[in-house]
Amino acid sequence: GYFCGLLTRLGIVDDVKSKLVAISGGQTALAVGRGEAELGVIPVTSILAATPEVTLVGRFPAELQSYIDFAIGVSANPTNEEAAKQLSEYLMSTAIGDILALKGVDRH
Repeated sequence: GYFCGLLTRLGIVDDVKSKLVAISGGQTALAVGRGEAELGVIPVTSILAATPEVTLVGRFPAELQSYIDFAIGVSANPTNEEAAKQLSEYLMSTAIGDILALKGVDRH
């Protein structure tokens, strides 16, 4: 995955490989919260939504980030076209910026 590739890029994968634990299915934050792993490298949004036993330590520098592009798609035949349009416009507006930031979403 991304993190193993990053460790390889940094030239330290062999130094830490024996300490890595692969956790699948989006369960990393839960594993950290239960003490099954000491730290997890996952999206900020997953850390902020995790149990109180998991604390956000910090973000990687921009040059080490891997960003996810989200987009909105609307059905060709929506049940409520106006509501779909309004929600789409709101989610893409600057008005939601503060809410997204509180949830760990960084707009680029």
